[in-house]
Amino acid sequence: MKILTSWFGFPAFIVILQHSSRDVDVDAGDCDIVQVIENNGDILKLLRLTHVGGGYKSVFKGGDRVVEIPIDESHRFIYQLPAVRLTDEQDGRLRGFW
Repeated sequence: MKILTSWFGFPAFIVILQHSSRDVDVDAGDCDIVQVIENNGDILKLLRLTHVGGGYKSVFKGGDRVVEIPIDESHRFIYQLPAVRLTDEQDGRLRGFW
C-alpha cells in the first residue's frame, strides 16, 4: 500500500487509467487521463479529464464524469503525471497556478 500512499496522497498529480491489458494508445482511446479526487481505502473516485484544445497540447479540464474503482484495481494506473492547476486567464492566455 505504500505505492498508493505516494500516488494518491497529492491532489496535484494525475494518472493515466488503462482500459485493457494490450499496448496503450492514448489517441485510440485505450486509456483516460484522470485525477484521483477521493481515496477512502477501499474505493478510488476518479475525475475524468478532457483536453482543452485551443492550441494547448497539455491542458486538460475536469469533465462531468466521476468513476469509482476498487482500490485493488489500482494496477490499471500506468503513469503518474505531475500537474499544476491553472487559476486565471488574461487576454486569452492561461496563467496562474497552485
